[in-house]
Amino acid sequence: MADSGGGDETQLSFPLPPTFYYKQYTDINVKNDSAPKPPKVPVGEYSMFGHAIRTDDEIIQPLENQGIKRLYSTETNFDHISEMKKLNHSILVNYLALLDIMIEAPESVERLKKIEEIKILFINLHHLINEFRPHQARETLRMMLHRQKQQRLETVERLRSNIEKTRALLRSCRKNASEPVIPTITCSEDTSDVQMEDNKDGIVKENHDTTIKDLARLQHDMMCDIVDEIS
Repeated sequence: MADSGGGDETQLSFPLPPTFYYKQYTDINVKNDSAPKPPKVPVGEYSMFGHAIRTDDEIIQPLENQGIKRLYSTETNFDHISEMKKLNHSILVNYLALLDIMIEAPESVERLKKIEEIKILFINLHHLINEFRPHQARETLRMMLHRQKQQRLETVERLRSNIEKTRALLRSCRKNASEPVIPTITCSEDTSDVQMEDNKDGIVKENHDTTIKDLARLQHDMMCDIVDEIS
């Protein structure tokens, strides 16, 4: 999908709803109960892309409902893998038979019959694969939720670690502020007291500035971690 500027937009696994629709759900509209109501769940028969669909139909329509001959087992619980292997073997055998027909009599009617048989075999094989789609959707959702859980746990752990670092810096700041400063003795006796006070104020200010910088750097790292997790 290309935007008006010619760049490529990010492809989303689950596209956002139409802009004209979700922008009507503002806080004021929701509070005043003036936001559009969700559409009603269709019941019975409805049309989608020109095809009539019933809500009580199975997700995977049987081949018999589509007018196609079923070539695999009709039992309720059967081995899908075994049946797919049989269909795959039948496709190979019929393909080799089609090659023989094309070599011996390419204009023969048997060629069209064999092509139709291979087509039905492929449809049956594809139908068996589609029966795994609900299972695939459940597994995909399970893995997605598991990944999101792990990401949140890692974010919490990083936040906890950053909080401990912040507390350690604050404890260090209080400790440095309360510790006495060793005075620096100079040659001039008249200015010794002033120099001692200046040195003390300078060391405390330097420790305070260092702590502030460490806290700012830690806050920046925490925000970067949070933004990385959200993105």
